Amino acid sequence: MSPSKSPGPVDALTINIPKKLEPKGSGGTVIINQPKNKEPPASSKADSEA
Repeated sequence: MSPSKSPGPVDALTINIPKKLEPKGSGGTVIINQPKNKEPPASSKADSEA
């Protein structure tokens, strides 16, 4: 309710989350990209076949 209190805890959590997500963020981003990268793996298979 209190905007003053919200920004504080939120900032702390927001800062802690990004820091925790930064190391895992890269992996998380990779995992998120993997589904989209299902096409690139296809290219790898194409290279293997070629």
